[in-house]
Amino acid sequence: MEQPTDMTKYRGLIGAATRPMNQSESTMMIQATMLGMNASEKLPEIHADLMGVDGNPKSFEYAVMFKRLEAIRMADYVSTDLCIFIASICKGPGDAVLWAYTLGQMIIEGEVKKVGITEWVEYFPMGIPTDEGKEAAWDGQKGMNIGLSGVDNWLDDLNNWPCL
Repeated sequence: MEQPTDMTKYRGLIGAATRPMNQSESTMMIQATMLGMNASEKLPEIHADLMGVDGNPKSFEYAVMFKRLEAIRMADYVSTDLCIFIASICKGPGDAVLWAYTLGQMIIEGEVKKVGITEWVEYFPMGIPTDEGKEAAWDGQKGMNIGLSGVDNWLDDLNNWPCL
């Protein structure tokens, strides 16, 4: 996926090359979906557990993604079960940042009050972004690749993020 140098068109992982989920990823998606459907009253407790106590998150990727969503005032517009699933497929904090930005884009572009797994599947019907797709999205926001000197990551500046 070629990223535009006009960053007003940057959409994060939306449009990235995708691949089918493997068995582990599919299982996690099903478990997160079932959690949201059958145990939604436990989601605040699970969220607190993943965020950790005293700044020691049990899922660093979950915490990074959620903190970014909070910073752009969109955390309340993304379902906890979707965040749990996405954190499970992240391979590091860079992935979590890309997903947080992508979820923000989905909220801005969509006409839904909350982005959950169902809405996520509408954007990613063929599976999850490939490593190459994620790399292209990451490289597409690197300052040196978009003509911004002295800027390492365009996504580090929350003023560039979608916001309600």
